[in-house]
Amino acid sequence: MRIEVNRDRCEAYGVCESVAPAVFQIDESDELVLLPFTEGQVDRATLQVAVDGCPKNALLIVD
Repeated sequence: MRIEVNRDRCEAYGVCESVAPAVFQIDESDELVLLPFTEGQVDRATLQVAVDGCPKNALLIVD
């Protein structure tokens, strides 16, 4: 499982970071950074909440 980010859509609102800070981070230049993770670290349901919460629909879970 991995996360894809549509960089053209992402506006770094940080909703994903607030839901899953082990996976998503907004850096100093307001860019979304995907942190390395394993499936044991974060469950799919949490990732789905983060993806679904993106106001710009910029995130996608890929199996």
